[in-house]
Amino acid sequence: MPKRLPLVLGLVASLVGIALLARALVNATPIVFFGTPEERAAVAAGRELLPWAALVLALAAAPLLASGRRLVGLVVVLPGIVCPLLALGRPDTLFAWLAFVGLAPAAVFVTVLSNCTVPAVLVSVVACVIVTASP
Repeated sequence: MPKRLPLVLGLVASLVGIALLARALVNATPIVFFGTPEERAAVAAGRELLPWAALVLALAAAPLLASGRRLVGLVVVLPGIVCPLLALGRPDTLFAWLAFVGLAPAAVFVTVLSNCTVPAVLVSVVACVIVTASP
């Protein structure tokens, strides 16, 4: 296995996981909520998506940990632990969003810095756009 392959896999999976977590938080903890049936269904769908986003981020940390980058792996998995716990534990607050605003850019930043290759970043951005654009 090439030396950089775990880093590229970690980068792609972490960006996809962050995009999935953002999409889940948009639905699970809406900023404005009127209580319509459509909004309640969106909240339920977002809450169902939160564990999957956490799983993707945990899987993103695995190749980074295997390559010996423990701190990078910890920073990548942290939004997947903290944000779903806050979104499910305190659903009517913006604590999950505050944690996401602080932790998600840090996870992306350290993952990109651990790779620093243009093709890896381009593949990650394309994967992120595909996940975000899907219905």
